[in-house]
Amino acid sequence: MVKRNTAAAYFARFKSVIKRALREGYLQRDPTLDLRVHTVETMPRYLTYAQIQKLLAAPCGNDLIRDAFLFSLNTGLRFQDVRDLTWGQIHGDSLEIIQAKTKNPAILPLSKSAQAILVRRGGSRQGRIIDSGGRVFPFPRRSTVYKVLNTWAKRAGLGVPICFHTARHTFATLMVSQNVDIYTVSKLLGHRSIATTQIYAKVLDEKKKEAIDRLPMIGG
Repeated sequence: MVKRNTAAAYFARFKSVIKRALREGYLQRDPTLDLRVHTVETMPRYLTYAQIQKLLAAPCGNDLIRDAFLFSLNTGLRFQDVRDLTWGQIHGDSLEIIQAKTKNPAILPLSKSAQAILVRRGGSRQGRIIDSGGRVFPFPRRSTVYKVLNTWAKRAGLGVPICFHTARHTFATLMVSQNVDIYTVSKLLGHRSIATTQIYAKVLDEKKKEAIDRLPMIGG
């Protein structure tokens, strides 16, 4: 049994195969024409500030992967974009990037924490790098990266696995919680549509509801 959204993703790929078969003449009609698999809206998994502090206090066992995850936490970059980031894309307190998923070019400002991570990885505070084409975070295999992250999460007692999308969701949620407007958050994340970013506002609405529900009965 797979989840609804996973089934929808599989079905979308299947439909693309059917469309190609139609174009190339292997099929005369589309057998999926009247079929639909609707997605359901799910709240993104993110870390609270308390969980971030637990993570920072726990040993990771791999400084490179730790810094890469924290860099994503401070920039909202996806795994592919962190993995492919080169020193030549860093320009002082900002970075220039063409996002792997959307192919959208972007100039993103870097927080002081993100800049400090780059300095720790071998950069300078002036942005001068010896090897501009070298990768900032030369990862091992993706499976190794996620194994390290999940071990780190267990050591921190988070009770949930973590990945780079967790870092990205956390970045977005922190931005919205600091009253950064949705349009700006959308641009920082590189979303094609602001509608994609609206989910983070709903996350905070849910947290507000939880906070109200924790209030004791007063005069009711």
